[in-house]
Amino acid sequence: MPLAFLRSSVRWLPVLFTLLLGVEARGQAGERLYPISGAGGVGYVDAAGEVVVTPGYGQGRTFSEGRAAVRRNGRWGFIDAAGREVVAPEYDEVADFAGGRARVRRNGRWGFIDRSGALVVPLKYAGAFDFSDGKAPVKRADPPRGAKDKWGFIDTTGVFVIAPAFEEARAFAGGRAPAAVLRKFLFIRLEKRWGFVDERGAWAVEPAFVSVHGFSDGLALVGTGKRNGFVDGRGEMVIPVAYDQAYPFAEGRARVAEGGRWGFIDTTGARVIDLAFEAALDFREGLAPVRQRGRWGFVDREGRMVIAPRFERAWPFRGALARVRLDGRPAYVDRRGAVVWIGE
Repeated sequence: MPLAFLRSSVRWLPVLFTLLLGVEARGQAGERLYPISGAGGVGYVDAAGEVVVTPGYGQGRTFSEGRAAVRRNGRWGFIDAAGREVVAPEYDEVADFAGGRARVRRNGRWGFIDRSGALVVPLKYAGAFDFSDGKAPVKRADPPRGAKDKWGFIDTTGVFVIAPAFEEARAFAGGRAPAAVLRKFLFIRLEKRWGFVDERGAWAVEPAFVSVHGFSDGLALVGTGKRNGFVDGRGEMVIPVAYDQAYPFAEGRARVAEGGRWGFIDTTGARVIDLAFEAALDFREGLAPVRQRGRWGFVDREGRMVIAPRFERAWPFRGALARVRLDGRPAYVDRRGAVVWIGE
């Protein structure tokens, strides 16, 4: 083979590799299906509203990381973005994929599978939550004699990287994970208090809260029993909540309510969308469902109504479409508000 040809081929290899990666990435990002209900059960349509999976499952969830949980004959499995059944229904309960793993339960014990369906963490835990940052909180089953069932964190192979030492624990986000321990209250009784641990299992925020949510946009919503607010990664209260209700941040906005009216604040605590709605849900894909005069529409991050309120119900966007209810029927709309599929 001529040397010039070899040199030319080598020069083009990075370009070819990049193109192939681009094709694969587009396939993974662009292939999203949406659950629908029909006479035969649950099926799936694509973003154009075309039926890809004929209704036939007893239940079906939305896609996450290229897989959707489906239920048949009382058991759960998963399909891929082409509608192929990649994990046969064999589990009593499953959760959506997160961090390349899905937690599954059978006979009262939890484990984790990978995207191919292989059981990569055995079914041996009394409780479990999703993987994030390469770790998952799990509750140990059948502890040593004299020990309690405590929560700790495992890696993707099932090895404990943070020893079971907590009454409860939740998934990592932003390098912090909510965890709870029992603390004496008034030197008389034990009460559960929440804080946040770092990736070594050390307390990054001491357990002093009655309730906590995980970090999002660098802030976590916590409650002390007397007041609520958002703390930073050191546990400093940076946004005291002066509203009747507040929810964690999503895409730089947190929904808040006062006197039954809903709006949104930004990560400085400033109200960026007025309390003008009867109800609101979190932002996703840059839009949030809101209700006015009994009908749901969608606003952008500045509060502009980009899809007029005309739906009986609406849910946040997932990919190109959002699920709504229109004239008593389930439907999907695109980002312009156009109906791409409507059921019977």
